[in-house]
Amino acid sequence: MVNFDTDNKLQKEGRFLRMRKALTAVTLMGLVAAFAVPAHATEVNVGGQIKTTITTDNQTDYNHSVEVKVQLDAKVNDNISAHVRFLADDDQMNFTIDEGYFQVNNLFNTPNLLAKVGYQDIVFGDSKIMDSTLDAVIAGYNTDYGLALAGTAEARGSAQTWGVGAFEGNLKALGVDGAYEVVDLYQDASDINLAYAKVTPAVATDFGKVGFRAEGAYLKTKGADNNGKFYGVGASLDAGMFGAKIGYDVYKDGFVTNYVIGTGFSDYDYAEVLDYDNGNFVNPKILTVEGSVKPMDKVTLSAAYVNFDGDNTGTYSSAHEVDLKAKYQYDKNLCIQAGLYLPSEKLDYQGELKLTLKF
Repeated sequence: MVNFDTDNKLQKEGRFLRMRKALTAVTLMGLVAAFAVPAHATEVNVGGQIKTTITTDNQTDYNHSVEVKVQLDAKVNDNISAHVRFLADDDQMNFTIDEGYFQVNNLFNTPNLLAKVGYQDIVFGDSKIMDSTLDAVIAGYNTDYGLALAGTAEARGSAQTWGVGAFEGNLKALGVDGAYEVVDLYQDASDINLAYAKVTPAVATDFGKVGFRAEGAYLKTKGADNNGKFYGVGASLDAGMFGAKIGYDVYKDGFVTNYVIGTGFSDYDYAEVLDYDNGNFVNPKILTVEGSVKPMDKVTLSAAYVNFDGDNTGTYSSAHEVDLKAKYQYDKNLCIQAGLYLPSEKLDYQGELKLTLKF
């Protein structure tokens, strides 16, 4: 998903891809131009987030970390805007540019045509297919059925360029709540071609909103044996005070090795401690069951069970984890979270306390 800043309700917070040195120069010039407009012509909003995390486990007493994000959003005029996000999360709290791009609406005086240029977050497949910040030039076209995307992107410091095509739409034309996503990714250097599709219909019932998920991907890379497949199904229930989710995802024929590990994109976090990349599991099958309850206003309690099964060539052939969480939403800005995680491997337990302030 590319987070185009439009009134289209299909656009939610998401992430996308990076490009190369020439694009970096274009991005910086665009940002300078955007912020250099006289103050009376530019509307600038400043916001951010401070997140403090304290963890402990059976091997470490305490680990304390702080992450600070500051972002600036500038509206140059009705059609041009710019966004810069700064991040400090190292020991010295040095700020780096975590995201920086500009967006042009009504491109070439075409009302539904947009372009987003720069260092930007990109997400596909709920982070299972792609989740990274890349240099990218992305064009989008709004239709009554969704948003069509096309562009090119590249990881910073890399010579591997990605071609991207996608369509993100809703199911309202069929009289059903929900959304769908179709993605095609191509990388020239490794000859990676990935096709992905997902549909998430939802229906309202007397006992709550019931959602369904079906998704799949096919990977083709160099060599006859370097292919891979992924598919997943799931269901959810939102009954207000109660919620439940169940999901089953299968990675086959080297999908994790050839794509998740091979591209270096962040893997999807099924559990808080155990993960499925870095050779921990080969061709994993992952079952997730989660339940939640809201015993009082602003408080949510949840419990999740995640089971990993892989073949015998990985670090583990089978493992599981139980995650217990509590969340207190003090107000729209301040959130306090606590968790106790019980994995069957790596650690006996891990405890976590997280405080997040948005401003």
